[in-house]
Amino acid sequence: MISNTLRLNASNKKSYNNYNIFGTHGARGGGRTTGSVANTISDLAKICCNADLYLKSHTHQSVMFPEDVYEVTESGKLKSHTKMFFNSNAFLFYGGYAQVAEYKPSNTDIGVIRVQAIRDKEGMRFLTSLNYI
Repeated sequence: MISNTLRLNASNKKSYNNYNIFGTHGARGGGRTTGSVANTISDLAKICCNADLYLKSHTHQSVMFPEDVYEVTESGKLKSHTKMFFNSNAFLFYGGYAQVAEYKPSNTDIGVIRVQAIRDKEGMRFLTSLNYI
């Protein structure tokens, strides 16, 4: 697996937070349904457990969803944490091997992921959204 990680930093006077991104092209899709694509991208959390955003592209099907998990804080309390998963679409028009293998056509719009740092009474948190251009 060829993968890479990226860390975004955000800070204010009260807190300092990191936003970790784990991405790979991928080598398996798990099947032809949206659910199977979602299952294979959520499996990335078993490889890299502390990322906030997981990126994959092999299946050519755009899927984005959140998954909430709990983390134990330094004080021993449980804190909810949202992981985001994004599988990108294809950027090629229909034809070639996809048509021969009878894969469905893919949307070729470009997905833009926006990560926004928000300050609130608990410190800093991140919002992740996806828009197509």
